[in-house]
Amino acid sequence: RKITYANAAFTEITGYTESEILGKKCSILQGTESDPNVVQLIKEALDQLKPIVTEIINYKKDGTKFWNLLYISPVFDHSGKLIQFVGVQNDITKKKEQELELIQAKEKAEEANRIKSEFIANMSHELRTPLNAVIGYSDLLLKSNLSDVQKLQLQTIYESSDFLLHLINDILDFSKIDARKLKLDETIFDLVELVDEIFVMIKASASEKKNDLIKEIRENLPKYIKTDRLRLKQVLVNLLNNAVKFTDSGKIILKLESESIAESSTSCKIKFSIIDNGIGIDTKDFQRIFTAFTQVDSSNVRKFGGSGLGLTISNSILEMMNSKIDVESELNKGSRFYFSILVQTPSQILNETKLLETLVETEQEFPKEILDKVLIVEDNKVNLKLAKAMMTKIVPEIKIVEAENGLEAIEKYKQEKPKLILMDIQMPIMDGIQSTIEIRKLEREEKYKVTIVAITAGTKDETQENCMKAGINEFLTKPIIKDDLKKIINKKFTQIEANNQT
Repeated sequence: RKITYANAAFTEITGYTESEILGKKCSILQGTESDPNVVQLIKEALDQLKPIVTEIINYKKDGTKFWNLLYISPVFDHSGKLIQFVGVQNDITKKKEQELELIQAKEKAEEANRIKSEFIANMSHELRTPLNAVIGYSDLLLKSNLSDVQKLQLQTIYESSDFLLHLINDILDFSKIDARKLKLDETIFDLVELVDEIFVMIKASASEKKNDLIKEIRENLPKYIKTDRLRLKQVLVNLLNNAVKFTDSGKIILKLESESIAESSTSCKIKFSIIDNGIGIDTKDFQRIFTAFTQVDSSNVRKFGGSGLGLTISNSILEMMNSKIDVESELNKGSRFYFSILVQTPSQILNETKLLETLVETEQEFPKEILDKVLIVEDNKVNLKLAKAMMTKIVPEIKIVEAENGLEAIEKYKQEKPKLILMDIQMPIMDGIQSTIEIRKLEREEKYKVTIVAITAGTKDETQENCMKAGINEFLTKPIIKDDLKKIINKKFTQIEANNQT
């Protein structure tokens, strides 16, 4: 359709004079970057005598392209006959450029986030691998013949290493905390026992600074509660460590009291207070101490150390428990950090826990007839020795076959046909997931499927789904604890034996 009229605004946008444009087709404004799909939509709307609003790249007389927000409407006379089309153009190039900049900025941010996630995953693996050996061997040694003093010392190493592992997980995955992707894992535990564990962990650092550690636990508190034990421990350790860090030759008090409880209630609100007589905080800095990577005084970093993440992480955890940290403090007189959480205390929890206390766990050998051979796939020599030691403890006469990567694991599987494979996930040459996929292809003719347990230093949430899709049966995150591995073996192979007998 030809142009019959063009106003001054049209000529200003396009650069054509009225005489140059009259009698020309609208397609004069189209060019190589004009979307052919949009061009087709315009043609169809005109053919069907329908109005259309669209965005399209057009070209000015000098060849400069611009984004055109185009309105076209048919005009009819009183009898319904088409007279002409009216088109209105708007140069929206600046708006589109801004949109493009936003898209590019978003893509750059996503790419940066992807690179960060890869870095976190790699660092997580590198840091957890040595910790796996520390925690794993500590766990094995704790079950050996040791003196009471040795057991106490080793228990402290074990608990501190375990806590360090979880702290590393949170620090390395701080973006997960910001995104509220952490999940609470509620378990039943002895509250007083937890406090005792925490005091053992910080006793040495408190003694070095000549601080007295004091616990005040009110009598009306329940002995057993149900909440996330690890996260509660993390918060309390962080707050107590801060108190020790900023107090010299003073007192550090952990106070536990009940805010509300009823005889028939299945829950209890517990208030935790950490009180010190250290350097204190100015009231104007209260909010700042909860900001990530921030300390009130930069000189504190040099004097006391720390990343400035502790309180931020702790508050994020408590937010998931519908709580928050409050603070009262005065410079040079001390501080009080406190929070309250609602915990479960149903009678059935108490009964279950008391029953568990009466049971004595005995170390039983797993029958070789049920599980005679295991393939351990691990590229780290220390972790390989640890896995072998654990398997030998669980099944003393088991045959252990070794592989250093996924490709070698496939060949060893063909030769040995083991009933169990402990498969590391991150390995050179071929990773554990790809190796599992290939093994599953090979075993289709086997009478019994091999049980494959993934062992990885990666985070569980990010790795487990890919492992399960590949055909992995169970999932263990480093550091491996012998009891966790034993539970899986009992679950999988006693079930197989029962099926064989039926």
